[in-house]
Amino acid sequence: MNRTEWHETWQRLRERWSEWTPTKVEHEDWCLGLLRYSQELVEEVARHVASTFSSKTPRLAWMLRECEKRVREESITRQLDKHPHFHIDADEFNAQKESGIKRLEETPIDELRAAFDRAKVKHGDLLQRPTDSNPRNWKQTVRAAVLCELKGGGQS
Repeated sequence: MNRTEWHETWQRLRERWSEWTPTKVEHEDWCLGLLRYSQELVEEVARHVASTFSSKTPRLAWMLRECEKRVREESITRQLDKHPHFHIDADEFNAQKESGIKRLEETPIDELRAAFDRAKVKHGDLLQRPTDSNPRNWKQTVRAAVLCELKGGGQS
């Protein structure tokens, strides 16, 4: 906020707490503390502080804490708006899972074993050899690793 806006805001702060008589040094502290925020933000925060605290004199610390809280919240909101929200469609997920299992079921057992062995070399103890030949009974991590190897996407 510029100096003119600060002067206007300062006058409204003084009117909001009419019994408050800050010294010149307090005025300077308030100015230095709040000048970096927008006039709108300081006004919103002043309304909030006036309605939240019953004191007849405001505290700079209250104003600064609330301004910082709102700036942080706004920053987080902007960051969330920049990134698409993570959403999983259950039907699509289940269809892809079923497609992967069918691909494994249609693959000859020797190819499955070779793909598992390649994945095991890359991922070590993360993967445990399946105890049965039915891919539906395998752990999801094993199914995923073997599918990646079969598709050629199993990169180190």
